[in-house]
Amino acid sequence: MEWCWRWSRVRTDTAPHASLSAALCDVVCIESTRVILTQDVPPSTDYIHANWIKFEKHDRVFIATQAPLDNTIDDFWRMIFQEKCPSIVNLTPMIENGKIKCTTYWPQHPGAFNTYDKMFVNTKKVRLELIPEALACSLH
Repeated sequence: MEWCWRWSRVRTDTAPHASLSAALCDVVCIESTRVILTQDVPPSTDYIHANWIKFEKHDRVFIATQAPLDNTIDDFWRMIFQEKCPSIVNLTPMIENGKIKCTTYWPQHPGAFNTYDKMFVNTKKVRLELIPEALACSLH
């Protein structure tokens, strides 16, 4: 996969402002199911590269989003707060083949905190589960 650096190479159903948030050229955000940011954002900046998904025979809906980058971390947390997400599961390696794939988007230690735009994030507990080729992290 290559990092997006030319909007003309990306085909999505979304507006051109999406190019600033899309990390990978071959992963598109579908307009009809995308999460729309509504908290403290003007309509022209309501975009986050995230979609609602629902699995058959499952009564819950989920949000699938790309791992936050430095320029999308505030929007990521805005979405988490807006949609009241109870859990975050990261299936992305932070670094792959020497390249940063995801910024550290949570305070690393219990008791630590960070602010993202107007949001205050305090880590009470971190639970890591090693899964083959993946890492699950729950913040409580």
